[in-house]
Amino acid sequence: MDQSCLPTFLYGKSWFFFTLLVFITSQSVLERLDGGDASIKRAMVFACRLFIYLLSLTQLLFSHIRDCTKAYKVNDTIKILCIRIPRYLKQWQDAASFCLTTSLLVMLGLEPIIHCWAVEGVKLFEEKCPEKADLRIYYTTFSMFAMFLYYTLLIDLAVINTRISSFVLVCVRMLSEVALFLGAIAAVVLTFGCALSVLKQENVDFQGIDKGAYALFRIVIAAYAAKRYESFRDEPMLLAMVFIFGIFTVFFLLNMLIAQLSCAYSSVYEDMVGYARLERAETIVEIMPSVPKKRWVAFVDSLRLNKRLEFNQGDIGVAGGIQMREPANANPTTVDMIRRFGGSTSPEIQWPEEEADGDGDDNFERLEKLIQRTLARVTKDGRGGHRKGGGGTGTGTGTGTGQGSTNKSGSSESEGHEEL
Repeated sequence: MDQSCLPTFLYGKSWFFFTLLVFITSQSVLERLDGGDASIKRAMVFACRLFIYLLSLTQLLFSHIRDCTKAYKVNDTIKILCIRIPRYLKQWQDAASFCLTTSLLVMLGLEPIIHCWAVEGVKLFEEKCPEKADLRIYYTTFSMFAMFLYYTLLIDLAVINTRISSFVLVCVRMLSEVALFLGAIAAVVLTFGCALSVLKQENVDFQGIDKGAYALFRIVIAAYAAKRYESFRDEPMLLAMVFIFGIFTVFFLLNMLIAQLSCAYSSVYEDMVGYARLERAETIVEIMPSVPKKRWVAFVDSLRLNKRLEFNQGDIGVAGGIQMREPANANPTTVDMIRRFGGSTSPEIQWPEEEADGDGDDNFERLEKLIQRTLARVTKDGRGGHRKGGGGTGTGTGTGTGQGSTNKSGSSESEGHEEL
């Protein structure tokens, strides 16, 4: 990420990260602290939650109200189950932010401190009054969802590093394979659960579809106690069906998932680095309007795009680029792709035509290929002559073979001269 957008991006994420720390302090840290002054702890919990509701919730609420109003005004919506929602919620970051806003709103409505405030005899900022114990259960549930969503929205920090960003994108692409596996597991569990419920057996874990499906699911995740298998001794048919279920799910479907993930990873990771760079470019485009003009001008001036670049030392090229140096052996090039023409560089002068027949580089390349073919043919004929000479016995045969070799060599040389 370039130096003009990076400070703005980190500033926005640092504020969001600080909000997450305050949320963790109010919901997890202070709630589990033992000892100390209880009134001070209750006051700190109230201050942290007040910070979340006033500074985090209001910011998220204003952002989504503005975007939703703009989307409905220009009819930029999509239809899902007869309900039109703003199109910007198709992005998972925006959808997660909207769910976080909803969770914080529900938490504000169920806030135990506010509801316990009206109860007589309760201390200031108390949230654990017995009269509102049921309300606190729902409050903590939505607090758990909000905690997950806060951490999910921090995944945007991965765009700073291309390798981490590509890994995150690969994990997101793998979710479809995991969803297929879970769907297959659910179908198999439901099938065996229904089948075992009609079987005449006395095992309490399989008396009904719900109990049978729950027991089979525990078998899949290896949470079924080993002692419970002893009750299958009196039910041979039930034991056989459970074994068939275990073989099909544990040995087949789980290994199928591994094969799916490995094959999908190898095919997807090759393109993920490019997708990660596109993700970074998209983030830069989104942040660009919020970058201060002074910082942007300073960044553009630091690039020195008006300076002409050098191809080699003293070989001045065009302007408008960023020069990157690399070792000479990193990308060797045997053919010079830069065509140089003498004369003036005035744009009014016609560009000189390139003479294909008189190009010395092309002629030299053709000559080099011709020499290589000739040497290969001479080497091949020489090896054949040595084999024939070694097979003969006697002076006459040796002389004749040698003359034959000389003639062949001579003919080869003459053919080479003719081609040249």
